[in-house]
Amino acid sequence: MAKRKAIVKKLSAVESLGSVTVIATDKTGTLTKGEIKAQELFLDGEKFLVSGSGYRPQGEILKDDKMVDLANLPRLKKFLLAAVLCNDARIRGEDHAPVVIGDPSEAALVVLAQKAGLDPEAIRESYPRIAEFPFDAKLR
Repeated sequence: MAKRKAIVKKLSAVESLGSVTVIATDKTGTLTKGEIKAQELFLDGEKFLVSGSGYRPQGEILKDDKMVDLANLPRLKKFLLAAVLCNDARIRGEDHAPVVIGDPSEAALVVLAQKAGLDPEAIRESYPRIAEFPFDAKLR
């Protein structure tokens, strides 16, 4: 791996790295700030853009440069409801310095729903979780 200028911290990763031909990384925010943000969304063959930065709820979901109205896009609303309900991330101190509690990629989904005008906590109260089945490789 040294010949390929790769630094490996865990020896078990060497086998996987040996078969890799391309590594895609994002240097803007994800690595430097530890933030993940939804920027684009593809649903039912349509492309939506997402404005705003980081984990702040300020921003919008746009289609053809216009803010979306969830009343006219029921599938988008269902997607966003599922995005909130399928994760455990919480965001505190949203206005000035948001703090993520949980997985950063899950938090990005919560912020996406907020940008569409949804209230993640109200959604979770309306659809309480009744069971959780964590992934188990033995039960595949």
